[in-house]
Amino acid sequence: MRSLQECQAEVFRRSEKRIRARRRAIRAVMVCVPLVLCITAFSLFVLPGPADTSDGSGAKNDAASPPPSICRIDVSGVGQVTSITDEGRICAITDALAALNNSPGAELSDGSDTAGAEGRTITLLAPDGPQAVYRLTDDTLTNVTTGSAMALTREQSAALFALLAPEAAENP
Repeated sequence: MRSLQECQAEVFRRSEKRIRARRRAIRAVMVCVPLVLCITAFSLFVLPGPADTSDGSGAKNDAASPPPSICRIDVSGVGQVTSITDEGRICAITDALAALNNSPGAELSDGSDTAGAEGRTITLLAPDGPQAVYRLTDDTLTNVTTGSAMALTREQSAALFALLAPEAAENP
């Protein structure tokens, strides 16, 4: 049989064990909480966030917006050259081009079919020079940079021509 002192020693040993476990848990929390706060502050203040590409209407453009490196679009054809610098129009045009390039359409083998056709040349310009060049005719969009061409429907072609028209700047 155990004596009273042995029983008391056993109780004290078990309570010391619980106290040490509780202290370890408190230390872990006290280390992790400041660490999480530091990482959050770092990500908010140091890492770049998504750019605010709102066009003044209060609605932000979606992730398909052009990269911020496109600063101007030159449209040449029909005897004139138009430079587009309005961010809203740049976003709309590049979104339309990206949608047409990514759509599962009838892709032509090369752009040689539209070499003589009258159309417009769309040049996307970055601060360091041309980024991409497209050739738009009535029924074909050719990426001159990559050499690929895509057949367009009448609606797609009309929508893209409407975005490129100089009147589109006056009547958004």
